[in-house]
Amino acid sequence: MRALKPILAVLCVFSLAFAGQTGKISGRVTEAGTGNPLIGTNVVVDGTSFGAATDENGEYFIINLPPGVYSVTFSMIGYAEYNATDVSVSMDVTTPLEASLESQAIAGESVTVVSERPLIEKTLTSTKQYVSGSLTTQLPVATVKDVVKTLPGVIEHDGMLHLRGGRSGEEMYLVDGASVLNPIMGNNAIPINPSMIEELQVITGAFNAEYGQAMSGIFNTVLREAPDGVHANVSFRTSGTQDYVRSEGGADGDFKDADFYSESLEVAEGESYRSATASEHTMDETFGDAMNILDADVSVGSGAFGLVASMRSYNDPGRLPGISDEFSSYQAKLTYQLGGNLKLGAEFLFHDSKSMYDPRFDGNRVGETAGELLVTDWKYALGQFPRTESQTVQFGVTANYVLSANTNITLRLDNLSKTTEDGAKTSGGEFVDFVNVKNVTASTQYSGADGPDHTKVLEDRTNNNAWFGTMNVYGHYFKSEDSHTTFSLGGTSQLNNRHLLKGGFEYRMFQIDRIGHDVWFGRTVGYSDAKPRIQVNNIKDVSPMEMAVYVQDQMEFSDMIVNVGLRFDAFNAGADKGLWDVSEDGDRMWESQTINPFDFSQRRATETKSKLSPRIGLSFPVSNNMAFRYSYGSFFQRPTFYDLLDNYMAQMDGGTESGNFVFLGNPNLDPQETTTYEMGVQYSLPGGMKIDVMGYNKDIAHLVAVNGASLQPAVDDGSGYDNPGEWTADDFYQATSFNFKSSDHFGRIRGLELGFAKTAASGLTGRASYTFSVAEGTASDKLQQGAGAVDQFLQERSGVMTMT
Repeated sequence: MRALKPILAVLCVFSLAFAGQTGKISGRVTEAGTGNPLIGTNVVVDGTSFGAATDENGEYFIINLPPGVYSVTFSMIGYAEYNATDVSVSMDVTTPLEASLESQAIAGESVTVVSERPLIEKTLTSTKQYVSGSLTTQLPVATVKDVVKTLPGVIEHDGMLHLRGGRSGEEMYLVDGASVLNPIMGNNAIPINPSMIEELQVITGAFNAEYGQAMSGIFNTVLREAPDGVHANVSFRTSGTQDYVRSEGGADGDFKDADFYSESLEVAEGESYRSATASEHTMDETFGDAMNILDADVSVGSGAFGLVASMRSYNDPGRLPGISDEFSSYQAKLTYQLGGNLKLGAEFLFHDSKSMYDPRFDGNRVGETAGELLVTDWKYALGQFPRTESQTVQFGVTANYVLSANTNITLRLDNLSKTTEDGAKTSGGEFVDFVNVKNVTASTQYSGADGPDHTKVLEDRTNNNAWFGTMNVYGHYFKSEDSHTTFSLGGTSQLNNRHLLKGGFEYRMFQIDRIGHDVWFGRTVGYSDAKPRIQVNNIKDVSPMEMAVYVQDQMEFSDMIVNVGLRFDAFNAGADKGLWDVSEDGDRMWESQTINPFDFSQRRATETKSKLSPRIGLSFPVSNNMAFRYSYGSFFQRPTFYDLLDNYMAQMDGGTESGNFVFLGNPNLDPQETTTYEMGVQYSLPGGMKIDVMGYNKDIAHLVAVNGASLQPAVDDGSGYDNPGEWTADDFYQATSFNFKSSDHFGRIRGLELGFAKTAASGLTGRASYTFSVAEGTASDKLQQGAGAVDQFLQERSGVMTMT
């Protein structure tokens, strides 16, 4: 063991134990009647290999316990055995468990008590909530997100979760310590089946240094492990039929019991119109049917071996054509205890999804054009509704080795791979990619020379109102094949009764291959029949990476708990020709007329961005019924690769001669940062009731923004759309003006949260909360106005941002 100490010290300082997946039990054992400490008492977690012995003060601790409910046995020669049942353990929480042993009068005598989870968590230094797996399966909800959005500080807007006023996507999603973020877009790539969850931890406060790549919060899920025996469950739920969304006035344009495409649709032919025909222009679409959910799970446990597997089939046809949501999910976890010290684990997650595509991801389809994308307008697409089809696979293996009762190390390797196609589909089920499949309707094909009206085929002049518009058919196609592979190595050591030390290292490699065509606005510049140039929007030849190192110490004293940590994060977008918005002399775009993102000879390789982030949290238990807490933290998050790399090679996205709809990703974006302060108090009342009050302040910097730019020199000679200047089919594309991503948005959020909970072993339980917050910033999202504009002609930056 003496030889292992230097190795352990290195691991604790330079390795990253993945996000907390285990909890801890600690306490003191005394002699009944005298209160004297009992030295050498054996403490065993029944049915496991976990245990400890009390020290000279009668104190003990047991670390590395997976979340769950346990029975704990205290035994010592000459004393009656003491059994504590229903001991609840949660991740990142110290569960206090005291025992008082009676002198043994009769051989074999024992005492059994039912443990109650303390209402006040004395080690709580920042706000977090716990959702048990049993709750997600027992409540009448469709998804786990339906439970999460009821928690304090969590809201859902437009289908996306926001934590404490932050933007969507500012969260990290972890499953058994592995990131399950969408490699390009961020957000959760694989929703976990409810029956697979042992415990979900939602952290909205200043989280510890072991957590990173997030500014607003952490969703940390631990998958359940198989108990002994064979168990199986099957359930089916249905909503019954769903009512149809109706137009204004109810009867006029009512979708129900009507041929959806037979209501006054006309074909525009120049200045004249003719009526649409069913054979030429209509397609059958299913919507308004029942939503169905089928769940099945099985677990097999036998000694050292355990397997849990789950299947979920979710089908929601939606209340309008084109907005259905369906997926199939298959998930499994395997564990094997090899001897007394080594535990092996593996998980497999597969998610196959078909759903409506959300066009808000696309920068040039917001603002004034957002109204063109109301789902109710898509009836004109004749079945070619924008769709997203994706398949995601996560596979990971873990090895946890116990060096001693107070020290363990963990090694993990995992890979997430995701394939996604976005776009419209033909009646034959093919994606319209505008190259190999050009069928924008049953009788017409896309042509790059047609200009803005290339897909406008039908109009409804009779029923054109707030519900129905006359907009173009969807003009977008992307296919992405992305993955990330992560290696993690970490260590945890309870140095003594007061210090729990964690440390770790993590390295993540990305593979991103995205091809895309975008033909919404205008024709392709330089198009000719001989060379039918199409607008492309690809991400190629990049090798992004990110890494992190942290060290953390949790110090527990009788009247104070301190969590202190330090984290180092770094990332590189991995683009050899990615740096273009700053000259080699350090001048910004509004300071130099020579910067031109369309001139690749100026481009340079991206640089590594990094940040050191301190974290500290304090808890002051003033009694068994009350505890105050304070926390501070600085948090780092890499911008999404969509913001960093989307069209960063200026590949004619948008394609009008003016370039007004060209959006360029920026691989030189800075890391986004949040500094959070929080203070709160917990107070327990009789009858299992608890009140939690907390206030917080968040200062946010370097949020992703969109800037407009007028380029010098301009290349359009003013001849307009019929004669686009000097461009030909052989020239590289260059725009007079364009839009690009920057790190210029910022904001501030202040809030107050009130929580009330009623818990009990039986009877009524419940929770109620109220949140009040004020968010000020340059814009609510990265695509809104507020970031200003750059004019190379005048060498100035206008529209400098203010908070609103």
